[in-house]
Amino acid sequence: MARQARKKTTSSSAPQTASFSCSAEERRLLRNRLAKIAGQIAAVQRMIDENEDCELILQQMAAARAAMNRCFAFVLARMVTHSIQPGANRHREEILRSIAQLIERYV
Repeated sequence: MARQARKKTTSSSAPQTASFSCSAEERRLLRNRLAKIAGQIAAVQRMIDENEDCELILQQMAAARAAMNRCFAFVLARMVTHSIQPGANRHREEILRSIAQLIERYV
């Protein structure tokens, strides 16, 4: 069963984090990176099913995790960049606090 994404429930006056924004080329590169990660995960699953060497499996898992961390950093950087633009949001301080909390939670 696929997990459903949690809906963000906030009041209309509460600040929200920035929506994802990037150029078409950056979006294409990010999607390509994510597709590569999906391929790495599929390879790890096959390796486990085929009883491959544990070190090789761990190596592939580490590579997928590192690639995901780079994607995470990319999205986080775009979020920060969007949030600090002059006039981008009247709740800038709250958004920056939210970003700091995201960093603490996920990094």
